[in-house]
Amino acid sequence: MGSVGRYLVFKTMWVAAQKYKIGDSLIVNHEELENWIDVTVEYCKIIQGRIEKEVDFKKSKAKS
Repeated sequence: MGSVGRYLVFKTMWVAAQKYKIGDSLIVNHEELENWIDVTVEYCKIIQGRIEKEVDFKKSKAKS
């Protein structure tokens, strides 16, 4: 996973953490948090795939 993917995972997990924060304590429904992680990973794979396709396209265009 590239740096963009890692950033997206971090950002999404941060948002998830804020969602569960009440006062100073962090309340987490583990099942929902696991779903967040699964969705985040899938989303990052999609984004990374799009970025890689775009990079490949630009590289192939630069060669011609």
